[in-house]
Amino acid sequence: MKFPLSIALVATLSACGGGGGSSGGGGPSIPAPKPLPTVSASAFDTFVNFETAHSVNEAEKMSQFHAAFTAGQFPTTGTVNFIGTWRNVLDASGTPTILIGLADVDANFATTTFSGTIDEFVGEINGGATGFYAGIVTISNGEIGKAAPGPGSAQNDIRFDYAGNLTGNGQVIVLSGSNDMGKFLQTPITGVEATGSSTATLDGLSVTDDMSLYADRN
Repeated sequence: MKFPLSIALVATLSACGGGGGSSGGGGPSIPAPKPLPTVSASAFDTFVNFETAHSVNEAEKMSQFHAAFTAGQFPTTGTVNFIGTWRNVLDASGTPTILIGLADVDANFATTTFSGTIDEFVGEINGGATGFYAGIVTISNGEIGKAAPGPGSAQNDIRFDYAGNLTGNGQVIVLSGSNDMGKFLQTPITGVEATGSSTATLDGLSVTDDMSLYADRN
């Protein structure tokens, strides 16, 4: 993963970007991305760090939520990288497994495409056992300017699929989400948020999969 920053526990919210022009000179400055949560030898400590970071990211990104960008404010050229946290909540009969990984995603505004990978997964089973998970989740078929199929999409909408196989903590998990939706945030863009609900396979059984992604511009 392309993470140039030192890894540390997220403790505070970063400053929010203001309104104004597109990503280029002359507009408000874009805050540096928050340090990523600590990956340690302890799965329990790592899970706590990841969960804390994801909660901080969620609170920040939802406070930055925009319905749309006005004409001339959204970039139509160039690429931007985002880093942050990704969370899957898998639930089978009230016994949830929570997975959290580190996300590295790219937006290509010239081709209006969105892609990325998530790895370094750690998880917790029903509030108890924690463990690391091997495997990578890949974001595919990402489209910028597309929300749910149908009319009404805004420039800063995102739609994508994701898939991956994860093993760890005594579990085998197959993720396969489709038409998950999100938005680019702030003007100029400072981050991205996305959520979705799909189904996954956990040890051969079908379970619900509630996904969330919160990432800072890198």
